[in-house]
Amino acid sequence: MLGDILCCLPPNIGRELSRLSRCRRGGISAVSELHLTVGRCSSVLIGRERIFLGVNVSTEDMEGTVHKLCQGAVYAHRDTITEGYISLDGGIRVGVCGQARYESDRLVGVSEISSLVFRVPTVTSSLAGELLSAWQSTQKGMLIYSPPGVGKTTALRTLVSMIASAHPEERVAVVDERCEFSVVECRRLGVMLLRGYKRSDGMEIALRTMSPTVIAVDEIGARTESDAMTQSLNSGIRLIATAHASERSELERRGGFAPFMQADVFDTFFGIFHTDMGYFCKVEENVC
Repeated sequence: MLGDILCCLPPNIGRELSRLSRCRRGGISAVSELHLTVGRCSSVLIGRERIFLGVNVSTEDMEGTVHKLCQGAVYAHRDTITEGYISLDGGIRVGVCGQARYESDRLVGVSEISSLVFRVPTVTSSLAGELLSAWQSTQKGMLIYSPPGVGKTTALRTLVSMIASAHPEERVAVVDERCEFSVVECRRLGVMLLRGYKRSDGMEIALRTMSPTVIAVDEIGARTESDAMTQSLNSGIRLIATAHASERSELERRGGFAPFMQADVFDTFFGIFHTDMGYFCKVEENVC
């Protein structure tokens, strides 16, 4: 995955990143995040350690990097840049920060990009066994939640892969609004990938045209998504979804999440947490 990133970076950043990673345990494969900011030193996250590279990024460097990330067609990525990211193959998402442009209180574009944040996904969750066990006892839907950056999207990808591999009779559809699933991997597994669709649109299309038995969707929270999920339950389809939260009680207090709880969409809640001792999970059943 990092090969796709290195070829887009300014040469001095790429050389420094390669040099530094050779001196760290795990090497280049241990890099999980890279920050570039105009006029400041770049930084990289290797394991849980953030390291400054000692190399500044110029305005020209930033423009060239964005141009390469978009494969020379920045206009084609205008919509996702406006929403704050650029998607690369392999599930890599690049966060974008710049000058916002509004029309009648509606955000319509971003220019003068000043910061990029590359997030390299972990290939497999360390909680794979626990995820599969929780899913096997799920009758309606399973919600995976965690604080930001702790691994809920990795857990979702891992669980989808295990279901498709171990249960080929299941017809799995993934609504991948932010393009964080690998197209090649989904094809290999026979997973139906709705890439770039809005979550509510993708769920509706999957229900109407694909006859799935399982639908997976990342980072839910809107009322329209609740309506689509309720429709899927009425069709006998099981769901897997993720959401940001530090505890299940936080979800229950969140106003935008109330429709999901009231509709009894999920009967399994899978929380992921990280401490100095590593990753652990908490599995709860919905007792509504």
